[in-house]
Amino acid sequence: MSISRTSLAAIVLSLLLITPPFARAEGEQMDNPAFAAWSRFNIGSSETLTAELQGPNADAPKMTMEMTRKLIEKTDDHVTIEVTTTMDIGGQKRTMPPRNQNVPAKMEKKDVKSSGSEDVEAAGKKYTCKVYDVKGFSAQNPDATVKLWVNDDIPGGLVKMEAESPRGKMTSLLKSFETK
Repeated sequence: MSISRTSLAAIVLSLLLITPPFARAEGEQMDNPAFAAWSRFNIGSSETLTAELQGPNADAPKMTMEMTRKLIEKTDDHVTIEVTTTMDIGGQKRTMPPRNQNVPAKMEKKDVKSSGSEDVEAAGKKYTCKVYDVKGFSAQNPDATVKLWVNDDIPGGLVKMEAESPRGKMTSLLKSFETK
Protein backbone atom coordinates (compact mmCIF):
# COMPACT_ATOMS: atom_id res chain seq x y z
CA MET A 1 0.00 0.00 0.00
CA SER A 2 1.37 3.41 -0.99
CA ILE A 3 1.06 6.56 1.06
CA SER A 4 -0.12 9.67 -0.77
CA ARG A 5 1.90 12.87 -0.89
CA THR A 6 -0.87 14.57 1.09
CA SER A 7 -0.61 11.93 3.83
CA LEU A 8 3.16 12.21 3.85
CA ALA A 9 2.89 16.00 4.14
CA ALA A 10 0.55 15.50 7.11
CA ILE A 11 3.19 13.27 8.72
CA VAL A 12 5.80 15.97 8.16
CA LEU A 13 3.65 18.67 9.66
CA SER A 14 2.77 16.53 12.67
CA LEU A 15 6.45 15.70 13.19
CA LEU A 16 7.31 19.38 12.88
CA LEU A 17 5.06 19.98 15.85
CA ILE A 18 7.67 18.22 17.95
CA THR A 19 10.34 20.74 17.01
CA PRO A 20 10.97 21.91 19.62
CA PRO A 21 9.47 18.88 21.34
CA PHE A 22 9.15 20.66 24.67
CA ALA A 23 6.87 23.52 23.63
CA ARG A 24 3.47 22.59 25.12
CA ALA A 25 2.24 23.97 28.47
CA GLU A 26 -0.56 22.29 30.51
CA GLY A 27 -0.88 20.33 33.78
CA GLU A 28 2.12 19.93 36.10
CA GLN A 29 4.82 22.40 35.02
CA MET A 30 8.59 22.21 34.62
CA ASP A 31 11.23 24.52 33.12
CA ASN A 32 11.14 24.28 29.32
CA PRO A 33 14.54 23.18 27.91
CA ALA A 34 13.68 24.65 24.49
CA PHE A 35 13.07 28.07 26.07
CA ALA A 36 16.44 27.84 27.85
CA ALA A 37 18.16 26.78 24.61
CA TRP A 38 16.95 29.93 22.83
CA SER A 39 16.78 32.54 25.60
CA ARG A 40 20.57 32.65 26.17
CA PHE A 41 21.05 33.97 22.61
CA ASN A 42 20.32 37.38 21.08
CA ILE A 43 17.55 38.22 18.60
CA GLY A 44 18.57 37.14 15.09
CA SER A 45 20.42 33.99 16.19
CA SER A 46 19.40 30.99 14.09
CA GLU A 47 19.94 27.35 13.28
CA THR A 48 19.32 25.50 10.03
CA LEU A 49 18.49 21.80 10.10
CA THR A 50 18.16 19.25 7.33
CA ALA A 51 15.81 16.31 7.70
CA GLU A 52 14.86 13.11 5.97
CA LEU A 53 11.37 11.72 6.46
CA GLN A 54 10.02 8.29 5.65
CA GLY A 55 6.40 7.21 5.82
CA PRO A 56 5.31 4.07 7.66
CA ASN A 57 5.99 1.67 4.78
CA ALA A 58 8.88 1.03 2.41
CA ASP A 59 7.07 2.17 -0.75
CA ALA A 60 6.24 5.59 0.69
CA PRO A 61 8.40 8.25 -1.00
CA LYS A 62 11.18 9.73 1.08
CA MET A 63 10.92 13.41 1.74
CA THR A 64 13.74 15.80 2.56
CA MET A 65 13.46 19.22 4.05
CA GLU A 66 15.49 22.13 5.29
CA MET A 67 14.21 24.16 8.21
CA THR A 68 15.63 27.45 9.48
CA ARG A 69 14.61 28.54 12.96
CA LYS A 70 15.40 32.17 13.88
CA LEU A 71 14.93 33.90 17.23
CA ILE A 72 12.73 36.97 16.67
CA GLU A 73 11.41 37.82 20.16
CA LYS A 74 12.47 37.29 23.79
CA THR A 75 10.41 37.89 26.92
CA ASP A 76 10.56 36.52 30.46
CA ASP A 77 7.75 34.03 29.79
CA HIS A 78 8.39 32.99 26.16
CA VAL A 79 10.55 33.30 23.07
CA THR A 80 9.24 33.47 19.52
CA ILE A 81 10.95 31.56 16.74
CA GLU A 82 10.35 32.18 13.04
CA VAL A 83 10.37 28.85 11.19
CA THR A 84 10.98 28.68 7.43
CA THR A 85 10.74 25.26 5.79
CA THR A 86 11.49 24.00 2.28
CA MET A 87 10.36 20.46 1.47
CA ASP A 88 11.35 18.21 -1.41
CA ILE A 89 8.73 15.54 -2.11
CA GLY A 90 9.57 13.28 -5.03
CA GLY A 91 11.73 15.96 -6.65
CA GLN A 92 9.18 18.75 -6.21
CA LYS A 93 10.40 21.54 -3.92
CA ARG A 94 7.92 23.56 -1.93
CA THR A 95 8.69 26.43 0.39
CA MET A 96 6.19 26.88 3.19
CA PRO A 97 5.30 30.41 4.30
CA PRO A 98 7.28 31.41 7.41
CA ARG A 99 5.42 30.72 10.64
CA ASN A 100 6.02 31.93 14.16
CA GLN A 101 6.28 29.48 17.03
CA ASN A 102 6.00 30.61 20.66
CA VAL A 103 8.12 28.61 23.09
CA PRO A 104 6.95 29.13 26.70
CA ALA A 105 9.35 29.32 29.65
CA LYS A 106 7.35 26.60 31.43
CA MET A 107 5.88 23.43 29.97
CA GLU A 108 3.83 20.43 30.94
CA LYS A 109 5.98 17.86 32.71
CA LYS A 110 7.12 15.19 30.21
CA ASP A 111 8.82 11.84 30.35
CA VAL A 112 12.34 13.04 29.54
CA LYS A 113 15.29 10.78 30.31
CA SER A 114 18.94 11.73 29.99
CA SER A 115 21.04 9.11 28.19
CA GLY A 116 24.48 10.61 28.86
CA SER A 117 26.50 12.28 26.13
CA GLU A 118 27.71 11.44 22.62
CA ASP A 119 29.79 13.15 19.95
CA VAL A 120 27.87 14.08 16.80
CA GLU A 121 29.38 15.22 13.50
CA ALA A 122 27.26 18.06 12.07
CA ALA A 123 27.78 21.32 10.18
CA GLY A 124 31.39 20.34 9.48
CA LYS A 125 32.32 20.00 13.14
CA LYS A 126 32.15 17.49 16.00
CA TYR A 127 29.86 18.47 18.89
CA THR A 128 29.71 16.84 22.31
CA CYS A 129 25.98 16.57 22.98
CA LYS A 130 23.72 15.73 25.86
CA VAL A 131 21.37 12.93 24.76
CA TYR A 132 17.70 12.82 25.77
CA ASP A 133 14.90 10.34 25.15
CA VAL A 134 11.38 11.82 25.19
CA LYS A 135 8.06 9.98 25.31
CA GLY A 136 4.50 11.22 25.52
CA PHE A 137 5.28 14.73 24.29
CA SER A 138 2.27 15.21 22.04
CA ALA A 139 -1.44 14.40 22.06
CA GLN A 140 -1.22 14.07 18.24
CA ASN A 141 1.51 11.40 18.50
CA PRO A 142 1.19 9.68 21.92
CA ASP A 143 3.10 6.59 20.70
CA ALA A 144 5.98 8.57 19.22
CA THR A 145 9.49 8.49 20.61
CA VAL A 146 12.12 11.16 20.14
CA LYS A 147 15.85 11.04 20.74
CA LEU A 148 17.62 14.41 20.91
CA TRP A 149 21.29 15.39 20.80
CA VAL A 150 21.66 18.86 22.33
CA ASN A 151 24.58 21.28 22.61
CA ASP A 152 24.43 24.56 24.58
CA ASP A 153 26.56 26.45 22.02
CA ILE A 154 23.88 26.13 19.31
CA PRO A 155 20.85 28.48 19.19
CA GLY A 156 17.90 26.22 19.97
CA GLY A 157 20.40 23.56 21.08
CA LEU A 158 19.35 20.93 18.54
CA VAL A 159 22.23 19.14 16.79
CA LYS A 160 20.44 15.90 15.88
CA MET A 161 16.97 14.43 16.32
CA GLU A 162 15.45 11.06 15.56
CA ALA A 163 11.66 10.79 15.84
CA GLU A 164 9.58 7.70 15.20
CA SER A 165 5.85 7.01 15.36
CA PRO A 166 3.46 4.61 13.65
CA ARG A 167 3.02 7.41 11.07
CA GLY A 168 6.69 7.57 10.03
CA LYS A 169 10.29 8.36 10.91
CA MET A 170 12.28 11.57 10.80
CA THR A 171 16.01 12.14 11.20
CA SER A 172 17.22 15.72 11.48
CA LEU A 173 20.78 17.09 11.57
CA LEU A 174 22.26 20.56 12.13
CA LYS A 175 23.41 22.11 8.85
CA SER A 176 24.52 25.54 10.12
CA PHE A 177 23.90 28.15 12.80
CA GLU A 178 24.53 31.81 13.50
CA THR A 179 24.79 33.50 16.87
CA LYS A 180 24.11 37.20 17.38
